[in-house]
Amino acid sequence: MRGYDDICFHASVVFGKETGFSLYLGTVPKLADSRGIQPVIYISAHDAVIHAVPIASSVDRFFDLYSRYLERMVVDPEYVETRVSLVTFPWDMQDLITHDEPLIAQVRAGCFDFLTNDEEGARRWLRELSGPPSSAL
Repeated sequence: MRGYDDICFHASVVFGKETGFSLYLGTVPKLADSRGIQPVIYISAHDAVIHAVPIASSVDRFFDLYSRYLERMVVDPEYVETRVSLVTFPWDMQDLITHDEPLIAQVRAGCFDFLTNDEEGARRWLRELSGPPSSAL
């Protein structure tokens, strides 16, 4: 991305942008698994500190997550009435993101820490996704 000299853009391959905003979607090649599958991050470049948060363990998981977001959005009462939804992506999809086990394993291992640029909201997102470690049975 021209004009952005930041780790979030250097470490990712951007494949999408939210129209009208400095919000992007990208994959992170250096975090690819043994099959070459790369996690997806949501990059925010509209705040003072550019930062990124993980949202899916693969592009396939991202598209599934986004389709579920659209399903939630169209039944949101505010959206039905005004065509402006109070359901936001990815922030209101955390309950589904936490079920993406390969992603959560990478989050717990600290793989995405370098993408937060020490931005508090991004660090909080990682903490919330990590949740308490699952107990062994």
